[in-house]
Amino acid sequence: MVDERSPEQPENAARILFVCYANHCRSPMMELLLRDALDSSGGAAGLLVSSAGTHAQPGMPAHPYVVRALAEHGVDATGWGATRLDPALVDASDLVLTAAAEQREEVVALSPEAAGRTFTLLDFSAWLQAAPATGPSEPTVPALLGRATAGRERHPDHRERDLPDPMGRSLRHFRRCRRRVEAALVPFVGR
Repeated sequence: MVDERSPEQPENAARILFVCYANHCRSPMMELLLRDALDSSGGAAGLLVSSAGTHAQPGMPAHPYVVRALAEHGVDATGWGATRLDPALVDASDLVLTAAAEQREEVVALSPEAAGRTFTLLDFSAWLQAAPATGPSEPTVPALLGRATAGRERHPDHRERDLPDPMGRSLRHFRRCRRRVEAALVPFVGR
């Protein structure tokens, strides 16, 4: 769901787009958990966070287990609705993070010029964690891309790639997915 601009968000805010298959499980978790982390850290003003699915049914609510797993973390997913990925969403995004390598390939197929700013969440997070410590930094897209590039240079062969899809599995798997997403988002807002 594309985030509407609020009065606190500048017109030139950077956009982060999370992508998974149906925008029903993983990408809503990524979107809502990053929004919550940014709100908690006070770093949300310069970023607009949204998500979409390569095969989403527009308006479909988050999976009930996503709603429950997020509620256990204090994040409200009620009222959230899915968005189908299209080239305009990709082109409007400054950073695209996907749940799996397959979705990264689909994003780049939709918009080849997005290749240099589209990564899997787990790879991007690992590169952020591998970056040399430089002290606190603002969670801006240029800062994140710079840190990820530095981390990738230190560990170029890292390929964790895919966040396992919990769809069709028990609540325990959705909770595990939430924990993986939370851990992957830590370097976005501070170590």
